[in-house]
Amino acid sequence: MRNINSLNLDGQTFRWLKYSLWAVGFILAVIFLILFAAGLFINGQTSEEIIRNTFTTSGALGDSISGLLTPIFGFLAVITTFLAFIVQYQANQQLRNDISIDRFETKFYELLKLHQHNVSKIEINNRFYGPKAFVKMYDEIRFIYAFLLEKRISWNKSNTPKITDQPKILMELAYTIFFFGVDEIRKGFKTNFVFKHKIHTPFAIYFANELHELRKVGKSNNGYKVKADSPTMPKVKWAPSYKPFGGHVSKLGHYYRHLYQLVKFVASNSSLGLTFEENMNT
Repeated sequence: MRNINSLNLDGQTFRWLKYSLWAVGFILAVIFLILFAAGLFINGQTSEEIIRNTFTTSGALGDSISGLLTPIFGFLAVITTFLAFIVQYQANQQLRNDISIDRFETKFYELLKLHQHNVSKIEINNRFYGPKAFVKMYDEIRFIYAFLLEKRISWNKSNTPKITDQPKILMELAYTIFFFGVDEIRKGFKTNFVFKHKIHTPFAIYFANELHELRKVGKSNNGYKVKADSPTMPKVKWAPSYKPFGGHVSKLGHYYRHLYQLVKFVASNSSLGLTFEENMNT
């Protein structure tokens, strides 16, 4: 037998439907008992007695049964109408939710298609496109971080305060240089424009200048050859075919804006019945 809750009714509606069915069953049981009692009333009488009693008592008995059953059937009609209304309401809610989900999916796939288009348009030196460009970016920021670890050790040997090995803070500086470019960072420090970082500012200036000098001495006929060495990341070598440390803000700024819109659209969506945090973790 089909489960009564296969209609996807909510908890309160399901309880109303269950109690209503119990009430209908009870009323039908009462009707059956009344009819059974009426059968006992005429049981054992002869045909003449039944005919005679029919003419003398049928009017009163009929009026009694009619008076008893009329409100019962009226109540059943009200219950049936109410249940039909509830089921129709739930169906309309489900249809509205389905339409909302369809709209969400359509918009989501449009944004996803735009995201894929943005990825394919990212390029480096007109040679590396799409995912290959991201691989080159990863190699660049990895080398910047490795060189930062090397220069942290050099700084700590003769300068104060000592720069502690805090990967998150060091990566913030490495990514800032990777994103804006070493030339913009050096220019920003000269004009007192403070980039967002939590590291000692003289060390940040020192590192930006060292990275700029490394690019100058690392230039070769076929591109650049640079290396970094530290206990954490020993003997890291990198030979890019394009000018490194020039920044990628013009490429990644547009990409990040659309990526943010995509994530925000999914996280703030309510058609799936999830909270903002649940959408973010999905």
